[in-house]
Amino acid sequence: MCRQSVFLPLPVRCAWSFVLGVAMLGVWGCGGADVGFQSQPVGGVVLFNGEPVEGATVSFSPDPGSEGPVGVPAVGRTGPDGTFSLRALQSGRPVTAGTAVGQYIVTVVKQEIPAMSDPELVNNPPPDIPPEMLEPKDMVPAIYRSNIKSPLRAEVQEGKNQFRFELVE
Repeated sequence: MCRQSVFLPLPVRCAWSFVLGVAMLGVWGCGGADVGFQSQPVGGVVLFNGEPVEGATVSFSPDPGSEGPVGVPAVGRTGPDGTFSLRALQSGRPVTAGTAVGQYIVTVVKQEIPAMSDPELVNNPPPDIPPEMLEPKDMVPAIYRSNIKSPLRAEVQEGKNQFRFELVE
């Protein structure tokens, strides 16, 4: 089956390009996705026994027991100096920097697999690695990874929000 090519005059092509461009702006938005809430910048630092925690996942979960505004889940990862910035989640995917105003339960998770942190084992793995070397090990106390047990709380307010979380044994 043959297809005929359709040649459109330049003014028609320009008009269609304009219409498609406007339609794409409507789909993408001019300043990011319409997430249904006003996002506030949220960041901070995580310390464990006074030392920065690198490579930890910091999660803010709306506190179901709070009487204030309902927040939006958000997550971030700590850098070498223990600092993090949050990104709000919708349907499990990051959608925008920061998160909504509200009360949050904060969790911090950092786990390592002992076999993966030993360069000798990574570069020259033995034929049989003991199972305990493949089990994730908590690098911060497990209490901080539980939404139910974590003592960490945060209140995100309008404007810039900076938090300092000092984890202890």
